[in-house]
Amino acid sequence: MNNSIFSIIRQEIDSFVNTSIEVVPGYTFNQYQTIKRIHLYTNSKFEDDSLYHGRKKIFFNIVNFRRDTVMKSLDLDTKDVKCVPLNEDSKMKTFIMQKDFKTWMKTNDIGQKFNDSVETLSTFGSVVIKTSGTLPEVVDLRRFFLDPTVDTVHQSRFLIQEHFMTQSELEKMKGKWDIKAIRQVVERFGSIYSPMSYENGGQTGIKGTTPYYKVYERYGEVPKHMLSEDGEYDEEDKFDLVRAMFVIAEPFSTYKNEGSNVEYDNGVILAKVEWPDAYPFEDCHFSKTKGRWLGLGPVEILFGAQERVNELMNQKRIAMELSSLHLFQTRDRSAPTNLAGYMNSGDVLIVNEEITPIATEERNLPAFENEQTHYDQLADRLTFSYDAGRGEAQPSSTPATNAMIQNQNVASYFSLKRENFGLMWQRIFNTKIAPLLMKDLKAEHVLRFIGEPEEIARLDASISPYFVKQYIIHDVLQGKTVDNIRLEEIKMEVANELKKGGVERYVKVLKDHYKDTEFEFDFIITNEQQDTAVTSQNMFMILQQLAQNPALIDDPVLRTVFYKYCEEIGIQPMELEIAQHQRQQMQQEQEQKMQMQQQQMQAVNPQAMQQTQPAQ
Repeated sequence: MNNSIFSIIRQEIDSFVNTSIEVVPGYTFNQYQTIKRIHLYTNSKFEDDSLYHGRKKIFFNIVNFRRDTVMKSLDLDTKDVKCVPLNEDSKMKTFIMQKDFKTWMKTNDIGQKFNDSVETLSTFGSVVIKTSGTLPEVVDLRRFFLDPTVDTVHQSRFLIQEHFMTQSELEKMKGKWDIKAIRQVVERFGSIYSPMSYENGGQTGIKGTTPYYKVYERYGEVPKHMLSEDGEYDEEDKFDLVRAMFVIAEPFSTYKNEGSNVEYDNGVILAKVEWPDAYPFEDCHFSKTKGRWLGLGPVEILFGAQERVNELMNQKRIAMELSSLHLFQTRDRSAPTNLAGYMNSGDVLIVNEEITPIATEERNLPAFENEQTHYDQLADRLTFSYDAGRGEAQPSSTPATNAMIQNQNVASYFSLKRENFGLMWQRIFNTKIAPLLMKDLKAEHVLRFIGEPEEIARLDASISPYFVKQYIIHDVLQGKTVDNIRLEEIKMEVANELKKGGVERYVKVLKDHYKDTEFEFDFIITNEQQDTAVTSQNMFMILQQLAQNPALIDDPVLRTVFYKYCEEIGIQPMELEIAQHQRQQMQQEQEQKMQMQQQQMQAVNPQAMQQTQPAQ
């Protein structure tokens, strides 16, 4: 029967939450408990709230600022995403599309999605992006269940995502989910007024008047008969499995007590469909360990160090509290029991026995400081979050060379991890974002184009023929003759009009302009890893070589070799190519201007023009 999908989902979630796996002999791991512990540590909370020597324990957080350092090293930005043409015909359209694409990313908050995903990756060691919606969505790992032993989400036998939805959110799913089932859920369920923080208890937020409904979205293999309306099947077909997607809603309590009877409430199926394609999820991990899906992130790496530092700080706190007490001892039973409340300044105390102070000062503070320093150094080494990586000032005695080497080592350590993170987003952009982008840019619209001078010059070169054509048509309709002189005048007028726009242009993009454009997305993730000092030195060296030998760009053979060399040392040859094109264009404009002036002079006074010609 179809209702068996409920028992399947309950069993999979229960196994995920309560079962530990053995990664290697001697190391058991529970992904759900690990995620909860990471969540607690990033909020400076203990798993155990018991008292320490009668006092509330203090949490000395050493993970958050190191986690933030990792985030900075892995961060992606919208400027890192480039549209790359796949053939010669698509070059110009892709060039214009890049500007359209930047505007589209701002409109759809793609930059915020980058930030959310890198924060999740740096905190939990893994990030999952859901790609079945209109835009990518960062999955909350607290409410995501899978086989914890696989390497990637696509290898898991099942993927379950838990949602807490209000009635209005359910109503928005009309057309995708069964409307009768949605109404049945609203009538039967919704007894909780705050979402649960975790599957096994706890609520988030302040209770309100709007009830929430618990919905599970499951992808994975099921017996084929579960997709049929009546659930009937032949005996030989009961083991026929298919990949499918189920959406179900459950009551918050699956048991209903009716007197002495206990009834099991199965819930409601909102949607079910065969799903032969890959799971609509992509994942990325900070550091992988064979035998478990969850990546090893900086917070989990520091579990042991965080425990010991907390222990040290609480021990030190008690020791310093005791050392702040002033205690005395005497054998005289007639002496006051509390000198602070008994004596005033200048009083003379007369007793039968000497009153002596008791030594309570803490004599082990250097040992505390020494061990704390060792654990700080260990935490830096484990996460590569040195002072240089955090942006903190180096001690004045640190040689500049050492600081530079440390910066390079930190960048090198995170380069591969950042590359993997970028590759995940690149897959998402090329498979999911590209069709959505083409759909959104299909209609006619006006693009505000802002760029560098060479980009503006390249755009002007591509759109000026259209305006020249409009001028020519206008002259012809007016009955004017368009000769070579007039053509050059039109070109100069168009160029002057375009230059009045400064560094911005307003371009009308026609309907289906990008229809035949062949391109792909590429993530340029090496820009932030470049050494600014080295790059500046290379640029100055290139400038000297061009000044001494201009033929490096003018000669085709030398230019090919020179561009290869520039690319190897981090200088983009395309920028040099654009600059060379601008120089040639300026030279042509000057030559055309001189020819026009000569032709105009000849038209006004042919004899004077002849006198200016050199003798044969």
